[in-house]
Amino acid sequence: MKVHYIYKITLLQGSLENCYYLGKKSSKVPQYAQGGNVEKFVVENPMFDSYSGSGVIPTNYFKKYGKILGETFLKEIILFSKDSLENCLNEELVIADKYKTDPLCINLVKGGKLNPALLGYKNSNSISLESRIKSS
Repeated sequence: MKVHYIYKITLLQGSLENCYYLGKKSSKVPQYAQGGNVEKFVVENPMFDSYSGSGVIPTNYFKKYGKILGETFLKEIILFSKDSLENCLNEELVIADKYKTDPLCINLVKGGKLNPALLGYKNSNSISLESRIKSS
């Protein structure tokens, strides 16, 4: 079972203290949590998948300060979605123009892009070496 959600990462140290990053995630829920309220499980255990964004700024921040929940960052679940497509739309709505107007928002783009793999396209890693050589 997968759960789709929008999250907020708030940074707690250095020059980026109190800055935040918004993103989307779709994760498999552990088998032991599937019998109960999945959304409650995710909210109470925001690091069950340990994902905290792929943005350039948070990635560099975590390299410097480490990824310690409650000490170097906080992770909040903002909104749940029914599927990946709705999650993309929700991410775009939640970020909106914050990445341009809010100095604490460290998103560099508005988000909302759907991963081509979710649309049935083949990931370049799964294409044969021969095909990649021909296309290059």
